[in-house]
This record gives sequence, structure tokens and C-alpha cells, in this order.
Amino acid sequence: MYQKRTKRAAVEFFWIGGQQTDVSSTINSEFDVEACPGFLKDELKCWGSKLLWSLSQFECHDKHLVIWDIITASLAFKKCANKFIEHIFLRWLEHIFEGHLGSSMKDLSSDTCTRMSNITSRRLHLLNVFIRRVMLSSGLKESKAFGKAANLGESSSTEEERPWMDLILNGEKELRERLVGICLSTVLSRMSHPTPTEERGLWNPAGVVQMLKWITQNRICVHGQLNCLASEVRKLPAR
Repeated sequence: MYQKRTKRAAVEFFWIGGQQTDVSSTINSEFDVEACPGFLKDELKCWGSKLLWSLSQFECHDKHLVIWDIITASLAFKKCANKFIEHIFLRWLEHIFEGHLGSSMKDLSSDTCTRMSNITSRRLHLLNVFIRRVMLSSGLKESKAFGKAANLGESSSTEEERPWMDLILNGEKELRERLVGICLSTVLSRMSHPTPTEERGLWNPAGVVQMLKWITQNRICVHGQLNCLASEVRKLPAR
């Protein structure tokens, strides 16, 4: 049932993408794209507008948008218009990072990758999925490198892939720290306001010892707030 609905949504997305429809988008005033074989420049502008509009809609948690519809459309374009998809994604990155990034990923500065703390978790999730499934989809070379993040510099990723790799690794690191931070904050809150153990509906994080160990091992590169949280949790009496 879900697959049928997803396919239908993808078809509808494809159908309206190239049509001359008005899309209220504040991030797509102009497109400076070259026409690709089989597509007129105006058609690409419409497609670009739809893709950017869809990416921005996913940022709202009250919008029922299937992310795989965007992925499917982007992958189809990537096969015949790779530069177009890269252009669209760079414009979206400019929107979420609030700054001009240049004409290619090579212009992405190291400072940009370290500004992940300013981005919402929902955007980071979409960023990671889009890079994995679209921008690094050819050959899936990144799957091996992600398994050994410490050996990233020795991986077989090309120079073109490296900016994407840096971006997604920083994004996943930020999400990981946020998740650990939420868990530790919950532990502190539970100990400060104890409730009956039989009370249902309360979330109690598991694996706190492992989280504290991970923070200790990475205390130099994690956020200072996370180190402070870990220190407070370590002061709690054993449960």
C-alpha cells in the first residue's frame, strides 16, 4: 500500500514538475542554469523551482511530504543533467547556510562544514539523505568510507566526492551529538524530578554508560555543552 502511494506521488511530482505552475518560493527568484540536452532552459527553471520548493516544504514538520519523491526525481535528472542537480542543491545549501557558496562544491569552505550547529535537525536529516542517495549514489563508494570514519583520508573517494563526504560526516556528527545531549538532559531531568517507576509514557534513555564513554573518547572534538552535561550526569548517584 505504501509503495503504491509512493509511486503515485512520484508520478504526480514528475507530472507537475515541468509544467508552468506558480510556486510560492522565497528561495528561487532566479536560476542561472544552462539548458541541457532534451530540456529547454525555461523547463529547467520550472523543475528547479519545484525541487527547491519541495526541499523547503520538508523543513516544516506539519507537512506530509514523502522525501523519496524528491530523491526519485533528482536521481532521474542526475543521469542526464548532473550539473543541473548540483546547481539546485547548491542553491538549497545557500538557503540553509544563509550565504553564497559559489558555483560548485569545490568552493565550499571548511568553515561552512563546521556551521552545522546553526541548522535544524530536520534539515540535517534531509541533507544527509540527499547526499547519500543522490550526490554520492554512483558506485556507492561512500558506504565503505562511512564505516571507517577515522580512515576517511585514506579512502578511495575522489576529489569531487570529498566535499560531499566532509559535509555529510560533519552533519552526522552534529546529529549524533544532539541525540546524546537529549538523552543526557533527560537523565538529569528524571533524577531531578523522580516519578514512580510504574508510570507509563515516560522515555528512559538506555546506554548512558556507553554515551559517557564516547564523550570521554571524543571530548576534544565535541561541543563544550555536551562535555558539561556529561560531567553533571557523572555526579549523579548510581541507580
